[in-house]
Amino acid sequence: AATDPPGPTAPMEAVSSRTTTRCGGSETPEHRTPDARPARATAATSSASSEAERRRRDRAARQAPLVVDLVSACLASGARVDAALEAAGRAVGSPSAEVLSTAAASLRLGAEPADVWRVVAEVDGLGGLARAVARSHDTGAPLSQLLPRVADQVRASHRARVESRIRTAGVRLTAPLGAAFLPAFLLLGVVPVIASWVGVLL
Repeated sequence: AATDPPGPTAPMEAVSSRTTTRCGGSETPEHRTPDARPARATAATSSASSEAERRRRDRAARQAPLVVDLVSACLASGARVDAALEAAGRAVGSPSAEVLSTAAASLRLGAEPADVWRVVAEVDGLGGLARAVARSHDTGAPLSQLLPRVADQVRASHRARVESRIRTAGVRLTAPLGAAFLPAFLLLGVVPVIASWVGVLL
């Protein structure tokens, strides 16, 4: 008796097993290349966020001496501490304004002064202001007399930080300049000398 030739079931099953698998009636690929775009987007977002935070901290540090001067002037004119903080915040603007206005509102609402000034001290350059307030509270010294000295210290600290960054930038610029001038030095200074020696020896 003649036997029927094998049907196309096996080849079709092989092709199907290589390409897709069935799961609940829907076809899903067995192997899919991971998409690297979300990781790159996350890294770019993190870098931009850290750069924005660095700029915010730098701006707050530049504002700190002026904040201390303004608070000192307001206190010398008879203003309360909360009013002095709020006036200084309005004058200097963001990012110090948010912290100062929040501190002023907290003091008016009767918050614990130590907690309020602990938050203020977290801003770059305003730690001296918070320490001066604590010293005034402990010793009874007029705060308006302590703050001018604090402003001078904050200003000197900021100047030293800026000078340190300038020196660091100068050192970093030396390497690219050296890499740019080195090939010209080799071509114009070293290669002719070596060529003359080779000519004499030959």
